[in-house]
Amino acid sequence: MKHHIKSLDSLRGLAAISVFFQHVSLIQKYDGVNYFRPWYFYMAASEAVILFFVLSGFVLTLSFEHYGLKSYKEYVIRRVFRLYPAYYISIILGIVAFLIISPMKIEGYSEWFNSQFSTIKLTKNLIFNSAILVSKDGGNLINAVVWSLKYEAIISILILPMIWKFYNHLGKFIITFVIFIILLTLYIKMHHQSGGIMFIYRCVYYSTFFIIGIIICKYKSELKRFSHEIFLPIYLFFYASMFFSCGHFFLNEIARELSAAIGGSGLIIVCMHNKKVNKILSFKIINFYGQISYSFYLLHMSILYILVYTLRNYIELSYIKLLMFILTSILSFIVYKTIEMPFMKIAKHISRTHSST
Repeated sequence: MKHHIKSLDSLRGLAAISVFFQHVSLIQKYDGVNYFRPWYFYMAASEAVILFFVLSGFVLTLSFEHYGLKSYKEYVIRRVFRLYPAYYISIILGIVAFLIISPMKIEGYSEWFNSQFSTIKLTKNLIFNSAILVSKDGGNLINAVVWSLKYEAIISILILPMIWKFYNHLGKFIITFVIFIILLTLYIKMHHQSGGIMFIYRCVYYSTFFIIGIIICKYKSELKRFSHEIFLPIYLFFYASMFFSCGHFFLNEIARELSAAIGGSGLIIVCMHNKKVNKILSFKIINFYGQISYSFYLLHMSILYILVYTLRNYIELSYIKLLMFILTSILSFIVYKTIEMPFMKIAKHISRTHSST
């Protein structure tokens, strides 16, 4: 199998768009009772983040299978150059957002919307913490979606390479890992821990979804039997269980995220092996959003706030939402072409130079 699967890029793009759809749907006050309905499954933003983690575990392991991990330094260079340049562009855009708008609560808008920019102040400490990717869960810093990138960076750079050392004995590692996370969970529950220990716990917890991606990669050939499109409704149900169950299924956060990981795993399997699905995901427009998905995910929140605060008194919100999507798409494409791609090429060049010395 190829070490790069375009249909998975398309899947990531669709997931990034679903995050966008949910966020724009939450701008105004909404009826929580009627929010979780099957026809809103395309707005499964929290589930999309879990899918991102599973995808990262799978894609990075697929690359590991193809290239190996000859040099940890080379791997870190590639990861840093892949994650941070576009992220810093999003931070700059966030700072611009603070400078353009006067963050304040807007009457008639949702609690979610008013809990973002209006609750924080642009300070040197805020900029510094954002630059080094430090934040408290629940705090948005400059970029409201930064929390997931923090775990993406830590797990992919520090934890995944350690797991790959046990790749040939993955079963034993998983048993040990499950026992460890159960004991750690019990310790936290019994002692009501917070702070540093909770951060470690979350790193371990989110590593679970990367490990699921590793498992899919290792047994991708055996899992081909589950790639028929007849399984798609089942995978979609598990992926967006909160929507398809009208908010009454898997109310526990961990259970819901594990459900999303199971459904997302099924979607990855289908994308890998099903020719019909691959043909659909190969459409240029879908593949386009797959390419720009990372920048699209990082930039959309700042654009959302800039446009709402500056245009809300002049243009209907429905038109502002459309403008958000168009502007986010254009800016994301520019960042992909001028920042993401060049830095990935630079990382490859540095890696080759390092390997030849």
